[in-house]
Amino acid sequence: GPDAAPVTTDGPHPETSDLIAGWYMIDVESHERALEVAAYVSSEPGPGGEPLYEWIDVREIMSEAPADY
Repeated sequence: GPDAAPVTTDGPHPETSDLIAGWYMIDVESHERALEVAAYVSSEPGPGGEPLYEWIDVREIMSEAPADY
């Protein structure tokens, strides 16, 4: 619900047959901020205006820019 804290786990990651819906790539300063953004997106209204509370898998893809960037 809207007042509940987001549920998080460290994996294992779902099989692709279990979850295919799209993806977001976000640039944030910390893992904690990525979780905040995921919780916000998950609680956005869906059809009929009710929050969806969709499952969102947060994965780090790069921890810092390459030295020659």
